[in-house]
Amino acid sequence: MKSPLSKKIILLFFIVILGIFVSVFIITEKNKLGMQKSNKWVEHTHQVFAKSSLLESTIQYNILANYGYRISGDPLFIRDPQLTYNEVKKQLDGLSILISDNDKQIVRIKYLNKLVDKRILFLKEGNQLQYKKGIELSRNLEFLDNTIGYLNEVKAVVVKIQLEESRLLKFRQQAYIDSSSAFYFSFYLLLSFVIVLMIFMFFLVRYNMKEKEKIRDVLLAKNEWYNQLMGSLGWGVVSVDITGVITFINRVAQELTGSNEVKLIDKIVENVLEIRNEETESIVMNPLTKVMQENKVMWLGNHAVLKRKDDSKIYIDGSVAPIHSHNKELVGSVLVFRDVSKDKEVQLALLNSLKETKDYKYAIDESAMVVITNQKGSITYTNDNFCKVSKYSREELIGRDHRIINSGYHSKEFMHELWTTIANGEIWKGEVKNRKKDGSLYWVDTTIVPFLNDKGKPYQYIAIRSEITERKQVEENFLTLANNMSQLVWMADADGSIFWYNQRWFDYSGTTIEEMKGWGWTKVHHPDHLERVVNKIKEYFDSGEVWEDSFPLRGADGHYRWFLSRAVPVLDAHGKMIRWFGTNTDTTVLKEVEEKLVEKRRELEAKVEELYKSNSELDRFVYSASHDLRAPPKINAGFDRYCNEQ
Repeated sequence: MKSPLSKKIILLFFIVILGIFVSVFIITEKNKLGMQKSNKWVEHTHQVFAKSSLLESTIQYNILANYGYRISGDPLFIRDPQLTYNEVKKQLDGLSILISDNDKQIVRIKYLNKLVDKRILFLKEGNQLQYKKGIELSRNLEFLDNTIGYLNEVKAVVVKIQLEESRLLKFRQQAYIDSSSAFYFSFYLLLSFVIVLMIFMFFLVRYNMKEKEKIRDVLLAKNEWYNQLMGSLGWGVVSVDITGVITFINRVAQELTGSNEVKLIDKIVENVLEIRNEETESIVMNPLTKVMQENKVMWLGNHAVLKRKDDSKIYIDGSVAPIHSHNKELVGSVLVFRDVSKDKEVQLALLNSLKETKDYKYAIDESAMVVITNQKGSITYTNDNFCKVSKYSREELIGRDHRIINSGYHSKEFMHELWTTIANGEIWKGEVKNRKKDGSLYWVDTTIVPFLNDKGKPYQYIAIRSEITERKQVEENFLTLANNMSQLVWMADADGSIFWYNQRWFDYSGTTIEEMKGWGWTKVHHPDHLERVVNKIKEYFDSGEVWEDSFPLRGADGHYRWFLSRAVPVLDAHGKMIRWFGTNTDTTVLKEVEEKLVEKRRELEAKVEELYKSNSELDRFVYSASHDLRAPPKINAGFDRYCNEQ
C-alpha cells in the first residue's frame, strides 16, 4: 500500500509549482509589456506620419493662401503671418517631441524650423510692403519669390522624415509581432499550466483522500491485529492508569496470574498481581505503582516471584515503563513480563555444566598439553603438561610464538597449510614434530581449534596436544619394514582415503604420492575392473570388514599385472577404527598357470567328449550286430553294408 504524500513533499512540490507559475507569469507579463511597448512605438510612428503630413499641409495652406491673395487681391486669402508662424511652430514642437529619440530626425526638424522662420519673415515683409506701397508692389515681390521651390523643399524634408519613420516602422511592427507571439505563447502556456495544475491538484487531492482512507483501514486492521497480537503474545502485558486501575491485560498475563475471572480490566492491580521477593518471600511494592512514582523505566529484580491465585509461585522477569500522553503528562504505566521458571532451571543446569566444564578442563590439563595463543600467534596460556614436556617454564613461553619449539622438520608448505586452515576458522588436526628446550625432538598429535568472534573471524586459538613420540618411533620402524617388503603396501584413513604407499608401489606404478593420495589409485586400475573394484571396496570400508579382491594394476611400463589385494582395519585401544592397512601381492605368474590349467582342462574335456561319442557309436554297432546274429541273412546283408561303408 502506498502512503499519502507527506507535508514536506507536498510543500516542496507547491514551492516548485509556485516557482514555475511565477516564472511563467513574469515571462508573460514581460512579454505583455514588450508587446505594449512595441505597440506604442508603432502608434508613435503613425503619429509622426500624421503630424508630419499635417505640418506639410499647414505650411502649404498658409503659404498658398498669401500667394493667392497677392495674385487675386481677394482679402479672403489674407493670413496673419504671426498666426501662421504660431500654428506651424506648435506643430513643429509636437513633432520634435515625437522624434526626439532620433538624431537624424532632429536635424531635419531643425532644418524645417529654419525654412519656416525664413518664410514667415518673407511673408511679414510682403504684408508690410502691401500696406505701405500697395498690392502691385507686393505682387512684384511675390514674383521674386520661388514659392513652388520652397514647398518642394519642405515636402522633401517631410518625405525624408516619413521615409525614416517607415524604416523604423518595419522594425517596430516586427518587434510588435515578435512580442505579441511571445506574449500569446507564454499566456497560453500559463493558461495550460494552470489547467494542468488544476487537474493535477484534483487528482492529487483525490489520491491523498483515497490513500488516507486506505491508511485508516490499515490502521483499523493493525489495531485489531495489535489487540490479537497482544492477546496471543508469549509475554504477559498489563497496563494501568494513574490510579492503578487495570486498563489492559492480555491472555498470557491472565494465565500467569492463575486468575479464572473473565474480566480483569478496571480491577485494582494489587489485587491481581501479587509480587514477592524470592529470598524474603515478603510482598514488594507493585512495580506498576512504583514506576509511576519514580517516572522512569525499571527492570524487575532477579528475585521477583509472582504468587498465583492457587498459591503456587513462578519466577518472572520483565520491565516496567511509565506511559505519557502527547504533552508528556504521566497517564499510567505498563508491565511486560514472562515466566522464567524454566530459565531458572536452565541456569542451575548451566552452573552444573560449568562445574563439569571445570572438571573436564582439569582432566584435559592432567592428560594433555594445552596452549592458547592470540590472533597473532603469541602464547597467552599454557598448562603444566606442556611446560613439563617442552621443558620450558611458563614465564619463558608466555608472549612468545611457537617458533620457540619449532624443530625445522616440517616444510614451509606444511606450516602454511596449517595457518591457512585455522585463519579461515577451521579446525586443524595433524602430527607435529617439536623441539624441547634441551634440543631433543618429540612428536605430538595436535588439534587446533580457532575461537571466532561475532564476525566469524578467529581471535584466539587453543591447541590440544598428546605426545606420540613412542608411537611415531614404532611407525617409523614399521615404515622401514614396509618399504622393504616385496608386496605393494598402503595405508588409508578411516573413510578409505589412502595417505601412504611404500616405495615398492611407486617403483612399480611409476607414480607420485600427489597423484595417488586419496582415491588417486583408481588411475592405475584396468577400466574393465574399475567399477567392480570401487563398489566392493567402498562397501567393505563402510562396514569395517576385512576386504579382499583380485584385479590387474598398470605398471610403469604400461603393462598390467594381476594382484591379490587385502586390507584390514586398524583399531585403537578403545576399539575405534583409525585407519586401514592394505597390501597388493603380485599373482600374475599364478594367474598365468591357472589360465594354462584351465586351458588344459578344456582340452581334456574335449577329448573325453570325443571318446564318449566314439563309445556311443560302438555301443550302437554291437547292439545291431547282436540283433542281426539272430537272423543270418540279415547279418550277412548288414555286414556287407558295413564293410562297404568302411
